[in-house]
Amino acid sequence: MKDCLIISFFSKNETGFGSYYIEALESNAVSYDVLYFERYQMDRCPGENEIAFKHYCPTGGSRLKKLRTMLGYARFLRKIIRKGRYRALIVLTTMPAVMASDLLLKQYRGRFILDIRDYTHEDIGLYTHIERRLINAAYTTVISSRGFEEFLPKQRYVYTHNIAKVYTTRSTSNIGNKRIYKIGFVGSIRYFKENCALIRQLSGNERYHLVYHGTHTQGCDLERYCKEHGFENVQFGGSFDNSEKDKLYNGIDIINSIYGTEGKETTTAVPNRFYDAAIYRCPIIVSKGTYLQELVQEYNLGIAVDIHRDDVGALLDDYIRTFDKVKFEEGCDRLLEDVERDMSGYRSMLSSFVLEIGKQYQQ
Repeated sequence: MKDCLIISFFSKNETGFGSYYIEALESNAVSYDVLYFERYQMDRCPGENEIAFKHYCPTGGSRLKKLRTMLGYARFLRKIIRKGRYRALIVLTTMPAVMASDLLLKQYRGRFILDIRDYTHEDIGLYTHIERRLINAAYTTVISSRGFEEFLPKQRYVYTHNIAKVYTTRSTSNIGNKRIYKIGFVGSIRYFKENCALIRQLSGNERYHLVYHGTHTQGCDLERYCKEHGFENVQFGGSFDNSEKDKLYNGIDIINSIYGTEGKETTTAVPNRFYDAAIYRCPIIVSKGTYLQELVQEYNLGIAVDIHRDDVGALLDDYIRTFDKVKFEEGCDRLLEDVERDMSGYRSMLSSFVLEIGKQYQQ
């Protein structure tokens, strides 16, 4: 029997935040396995302490077409839990927790951490009911955005952040007197309507070039869209490894984090690009009417736009003209200090959880 199973609903490359849990377990000599849902690299072999459910299943697209794959993952997960080889569980995101909710509630009450990274299916009454029961039964529930408290039950949550465990902060911002400013989107390329609108708005503006680094999700082939419409001030860098982010951000002046406001998935989340803005000293553009807008304004990290109504080029011109470098960099430092305060509490919780697992071992 091993001490802990970490359950991911994504591939290893998409589960960077799992490293916090792995580090806590390893530093305390706690045995563990990690279950990954390998959606893209079918030839990837599981490493030590890794279990892989392999089935091609890209993000986005029809939910109905994914049903068979989701059921396969659920059966695989439940089979592992039923074997009872683990004393405790760490469940990353609500979907796998709901899939195995009866087992968690009966066999692991008070012995699992629930880590909520995104709004998922909280618009479905049954899903929300199960999620509430899981939150009440968990050792603790971790959330990556205080904005989630809008749709989650009132509870004492532990706060974490979608930020790299180790990072090097850039000393100064790239904003200055430039002929061309590069607006970069780094990560899984989504939000087709919003990005098409941005591309159209800036297509005739020689001052701003758009750059996209990452894999296109289903239904978001922006490269094809640009070719079909003859937009030439847009570049695509393709997929990348997280170790390359420093280099990518060296060629970016402003971060594109325009997600729109369709549903709580976009209005309540805090993406890793927000932290990238502080780390790499790059101002960020976000959507109006979101929790992210509130944070950007609180820390003076950029501007918010309504991509379908505002003149984005004019707003960018005004922002650059009035850019206050001192105020911006002070905001970056203040954000990273607040993040570290939350992460300290998060690490303290992990230490307590590990000690609890140790007590179970002694019993």
